[in-house]
Amino acid sequence: MYNNLPKMSKKNILITQNHMVNLGGSELVTLELIDFFLENKANVYLYVAIMGGEVEKLLKKRKGVTICIANTSSLKIDKINFEYVIIHHSLIPESLLWRVYNGKFNGKIIWQHMSSYLVLEQPFLHKLESEISDIVLFNSKETEIELSKRINIPKEKKMVFANPVPDYFYKQTRNNSTQLKKVLVISNHPPIEVIKALDLLSKEGIETEIVGIKNKQKVVNPNLLINADVVISIGKTVQYCIAVNTPIYCYDHFGGPGFLNSTNFAMAKKYNFSGRGFKEKTATVIYREIKNQHLQSQKDINTIRKKHGEEFKLSVTMQVLFDKLKKTRHTPKKPSIYDIYSAIDIQEIRVSDIQTIYFQNQSINKYTDAIVSHREALKRHKNDLDYVRSSASWKITKPLREVRNLTKKKK
Repeated sequence: MYNNLPKMSKKNILITQNHMVNLGGSELVTLELIDFFLENKANVYLYVAIMGGEVEKLLKKRKGVTICIANTSSLKIDKINFEYVIIHHSLIPESLLWRVYNGKFNGKIIWQHMSSYLVLEQPFLHKLESEISDIVLFNSKETEIELSKRINIPKEKKMVFANPVPDYFYKQTRNNSTQLKKVLVISNHPPIEVIKALDLLSKEGIETEIVGIKNKQKVVNPNLLINADVVISIGKTVQYCIAVNTPIYCYDHFGGPGFLNSTNFAMAKKYNFSGRGFKEKTATVIYREIKNQHLQSQKDINTIRKKHGEEFKLSVTMQVLFDKLKKTRHTPKKPSIYDIYSAIDIQEIRVSDIQTIYFQNQSINKYTDAIVSHREALKRHKNDLDYVRSSASWKITKPLREVRNLTKKKK
């Protein structure tokens, strides 16, 4: 367990999240927070607009999590008192809003933003957020600076929560390799220059693999990263690689610095290791840098891990968060009735639209899968016929078929 943290045993924790479907960055953060509180014996409730896919399978394996779907009447969370509420994507249960308005909520509200540009991460309930939050989390200094232009939050209530890494990642570390054998890409949107660079590396006998929504989904764990000589990725995966000591080539659709080192680390960190703040590279440049700088990158990641590794550890970050919450003066939260009704109306419409679109896409995907399956079956059938027609027995029996056809015509 974690040292000096408040006792969580039997306490009720509410986490809200718009979607728990694909293994994306925000979903992983939510899963890791759930695991953190479960390890500390808390009762965890997840309030979510959309549930499905790979993430739903993972959640079903976690005992002690109660899942509540937004826009559903009579939820279990409606009558529960929560010690801590973590709000993501500005999604708030109506029952919690009324409890806050009526002065019946005494817990801590933590509001979370994980991007400065994605629509779902924007502070569209900024007045309510500033009125009821005890702490507002930003995934990087860039996000804090950008969103602070729209949210009136005192400095003492702000905190950078930089995609912290579960502690178990630090228990395994990769040993340096003398040869470049495998390059792993972790991305839901790998740019064309990265794909072309992988082709160049593959031609030299180097194993390459792409993990992501558009290719194959995998849970990123220490073993996956340790078994690669180089990982190409951005965001949360960068911190994972620092934890396990695997060289990380920070690059994706925004561009990036390439191999992380002491020279570019501060700038890359400021932009949440997203690749922003750096130029794009050509496939040839990416290929050459990975080939020629691989050995040096191992020394660089060793240095970064020794100097910065602990600051990304989840237990350390949560300790900072709870220490900050202790220092935050508790004042009764009293939003205006207008802000309550506005928030309820906005969320109900927004969640309803999101759920409708999601289920429509599911139906479309089922039809698409059926069409693809039917097409594959026809293709196999045609291949079987072509095989039969090219066989020796088909050729030998050709005269017999001709006699049969003539007989049919006479009849």
